[in-house]
Amino acid sequence: KSKQTNIGTVVAGSVQAIIGVLYKDKACISLFDTIEVDMQDIIQINDVKRELHALMRRKNKEPPIARLKGESGAHSGVPVFVVGVYSDVEQLGEGFGSSKAMAEFRAFKDALVKYYLTEVKDFTLPSTINTPEKQNSYVPTIVGDTPPKL
Repeated sequence: KSKQTNIGTVVAGSVQAIIGVLYKDKACISLFDTIEVDMQDIIQINDVKRELHALMRRKNKEPPIARLKGESGAHSGVPVFVVGVYSDVEQLGEGFGSSKAMAEFRAFKDALVKYYLTEVKDFTLPSTINTPEKQNSYVPTIVGDTPPKL
């Protein structure tokens, strides 16, 4: 069979080659241990409300609703509003701000961050399975249900 080449395989091969060269040069191993990336700074979501509505639709849950949880100093120069985003009775996220709109935006963004950027720590690696029975019954960890945007 001939292997089809597309932009995805070219990019993946390039990244693998770069990481391989860096790994072979042992001086960069400590670099990999010290790199920490805050994904919230990298991922930009333009319309958080629309994205959360779409996510709830995919998961067959009630649409998200923003509710004012508290406010302080609404008639002063420095008001603070706290908004929660709920699907039915489950709180998905919470945000605060100097306006209700800012607090609502942060609450919707917090809900998306909690869903997509929560680290899953209890999973089985394929390399830890050492018997044929376990190999046949191995099910990979579900990463997410969201199709990638290219």
